[in-house]
Amino acid sequence: MSTVETCCPTSVAHLEDVPWYSAPIPPAGHECWRQSWHTNENGLLWLERCPCGGARVLHPTAGSWFGHNTRATGRALSPSVIRLAAAQAHRRASRHERQVVVTGDRQVIQCTYLASTAVADCGARAWVVTINPASNHDRIAVLVRARDGRWAQRWESIQRLGDFRVALLPVGHPHHGDRRLRTFADDEAKRFLDVVTATPAPRADAAAAMARVHAGGSR
Repeated sequence: MSTVETCCPTSVAHLEDVPWYSAPIPPAGHECWRQSWHTNENGLLWLERCPCGGARVLHPTAGSWFGHNTRATGRALSPSVIRLAAAQAHRRASRHERQVVVTGDRQVIQCTYLASTAVADCGARAWVVTINPASNHDRIAVLVRARDGRWAQRWESIQRLGDFRVALLPVGHPHHGDRRLRTFADDEAKRFLDVVTATPAPRADAAAAMARVHAGGSR
């Protein structure tokens, strides 16, 4: 199977159920956002589309938006342009992985499950496979050893994971050549860790808020 075929989406979702091509066209100076997103046969995020017509390939590595404001000009991106961008992103990632294998240590990110799931126990260690910068990494794909001993690739909420840290895999490590793991450059690892380790804003206590409302106070 070719590189392009393995990147083809199998399902599409939309923000508020409005496809990118039906949403209002944003102003010329806007920052692109994810209105529609495509996933592949493994459930991994692959492509994002902005209402302006712009696109961003996220499989296997996150790229920049291209085709900005094409919808407003009537020059919609053709499927061949998107397939070409996906193939180029795949080649860049493959080239980087080959360089890592040749030059030595491979830099990846490891994390720990904070709660038990149907697949893994609390405290299980996992490796980051796919990040999701468009939504502040609210859900990421990880590789974890399941209870039955197999390695399982799962999309998990960032709330279920913690203790994110950089790990260096030397040549000879069992996962050094594992192409499922994402290889992080220094600046990319820092950006990712800054987001996922940020202290979340305290959540309001819904029960206490309702009690104050019933007592005649404000929320």
